[in-house]
Parts: sequence; structure tokens; C-alpha cells
Amino acid sequence: MDLRHAMPEWLTRLDRDAAPWVVVAGKAQRGEAFTDLVAHRMQVPMGADETSRCIRAHEMMHAKVSPMSLAVPEDLGHLSISTLIVAEEFRVNMLVGAAGFPVMKYLADGSEKRTGERLAINRDWNETVHMLAATSGTKALSGLLAGVKLVQPLWIPTLSELNRQLQKLWRKHTRDGTAAVASTEPSDDVTEGWGFTILAAQLIHRALITETSDDPVPPDPSRLGGAGASEVGKFAVMLELHLDRPNRVNGFLGRRKRASNIGRHPRHLERLLTDPERRIFDRRARCQGGVVLIDQSGSM
Repeated sequence: MDLRHAMPEWLTRLDRDAAPWVVVAGKAQRGEAFTDLVAHRMQVPMGADETSRCIRAHEMMHAKVSPMSLAVPEDLGHLSISTLIVAEEFRVNMLVGAAGFPVMKYLADGSEKRTGERLAINRDWNETVHMLAATSGTKALSGLLAGVKLVQPLWIPTLSELNRQLQKLWRKHTRDGTAAVASTEPSDDVTEGWGFTILAAQLIHRALITETSDDPVPPDPSRLGGAGASEVGKFAVMLELHLDRPNRVNGFLGRRKRASNIGRHPRHLERLLTDPERRIFDRRARCQGGVVLIDQSGSM
């Protein structure tokens, strides 16, 4: 049998020195492969097929970029360990794909559809969200969604939107390459690349339902969009309406006496000598009143 071996001891990192590793053979099945960054122990399939090759690349990427501890900022203590783990799986899967491995074609073991059905039957929404995040960017995702759709088709729009937002987050932070996302430069007891995992975890957390929450299952897809922690707010587009500004209305306030050349009682006989129009009578006229300005700009 033609075997392929993983050699994580060849990997270099900026946050710690290289050390010997123990690598043992495993099966190309979900849950079989693992990487222990503390004990320097790895279990991977050693087959020559493409699926085994992608799994080895996935575990090697963990050994290359994943932190030894899952540190979380104090203001993000609501993020669970499970959410952080699947967010890191998403980062690793995307880095493996960016490195040239065909994860969208081969990284799956065929159990994903049954897993999706089981999660949907049990109505385990949060675990479905976590599973989606852990398989986003790989072939396994399509099988998972196919299984969920057979039982809970109404879940698909929100799950698809979560996947779209995760991919959007990845593209935003890798426009200039993957160096920052994969960085192992030490930063606050973890690595700089771990910051991307925190952002992904925040996005995943928005899709979860707490036990005490009255939110519907699934939550509305719009809950996952909009400006999040990593987005920059923008002013809305200003709409200017051209109103009928010269509209005049006769009022009842401020009646004034005006000179007139017609009337009943001549009150200004002196105007016979000074006024060419001989306006010796008075008439009362209604004025336009005051000016009313309505400000609806919202700035007050």
C-alpha cells in the first residue's frame, strides 16, 4: 500500500520553536483526524487518495497557524468554546483551499447528508449552525445542507445566508493575501491570525438561539447581515424633495387698514390734494400672516 506521511516538525512558527511530533495513522472519516498542539501529537489518514491528502493538509494547517489556547477578549466573553472551535475550523479550511488543495471537491467523507438529517430531525439549530461553519468552504457543506433540506427546508435560507456572510468576511480580510489571516506573530497570548477567528465567531454567534430566547427558529436571514463588529457604518443616502415653497395662504390675523378710493365714510379728505388716486376712504384687508418653517431634517 502506498502511504503518505505528514511531517509537522518541518513547520515553522513565530510564536514558538519547532519540536518533535508523533504522527499516527487514522481513517479518512469525520472525527478521526486530530492535532494536539500541546502534546505535539497528530492523527491523520495516510492514503494516497485526494480526500486523505486534503485531511492531512487540514491538520497540518492547524499545526501551522492554530493557537495553543483559545483566548477571548473580555468584552466578548459571551462567545462559547464551541463557537470558537468551529470558527477556527472555518479559518483553517479556507487557508487550506487558498494553499491550492481541492477542498471544495474532496474534503468530505459522505456522512454529511445523514448528519444534516439527524440535526434537523432533532431540531438542533445551534449544532447545525456550528456544523455549517465547520464545513463552509468545503465539499462537506453541500451534503450537510442537502440533509437539512429534506427535513427542515425552512432552515435553508438562514443557513445559506450565514455561509454567504462567512465567505464575504473571508474575502474582505484576504484581498491583499492571506498573510495577516495566517500570521503566527504573538499578540496577547495568541497570534495575530486568531483575530480573524474572533470575527468569524462573532458572526456565527449572531445565528445562534439561546435557551431563554424567544427568537424564532430559524432566525431571520437579515439578522446576519448589516454592519457588524467588523463593519464600518455609513450615512444613509440623503433624499431632497422640492416642495411648493411659494404657496401662500390668507390668514385671519393682523387685519390692516388700507387706503381706497371707494367706501362709505371718507376719513382722509386731505388726500384729495395729495393723492392722485384720491383714496380718501379706508378698507380692511387680510394680510398673509407670518412665515412657518417646518424642519424635518432630523438634526434637532
